[in-house]
Amino acid sequence: MKERARNGIFHKQLQEPAKSGNDGKEKMLWRTSVYKRADIVAILTMAVDCMREQLLGGQKIQLGDLGDFSISINSLGAESAADYNPAIHVRKLNVNWSAGTRFQNLQEEAVFNLVATRKAARLVVKALKAGKTSVDLTGEAKEPENGGQA
Repeated sequence: MKERARNGIFHKQLQEPAKSGNDGKEKMLWRTSVYKRADIVAILTMAVDCMREQLLGGQKIQLGDLGDFSISINSLGAESAADYNPAIHVRKLNVNWSAGTRFQNLQEEAVFNLVATRKAARLVVKALKAGKTSVDLTGEAKEPENGGQA
């Protein structure tokens, strides 16, 4: 997590250490399952295709513990129903997810670890590569010790 100042108040933000795409999830399922990797990939692909088709058809998808998926429309208004043209007025379709019961109280089981910001990590790596043993994380520029005189 990192801190961000807004109106003089600091708020914690999630900092994702790494992103796991379908590749990571299907490998995790494959290692702990009697099913083959190709079968899991095929099932997940079919599920996504089916969900997409149902969402585009205006249906709400209910997947138990996983939650519910639905579509919402971000659009501009028209003077009348007769003037409304989706090609002109619809700006964006959003996929909404409502958490299922297993996802609703994650805070109760969450463990929060203090980690360096990405900027601090970059500065440390840069200093290590340069052979330095200390890093200024304040972001303040330092004056040369001799006042800039040669």
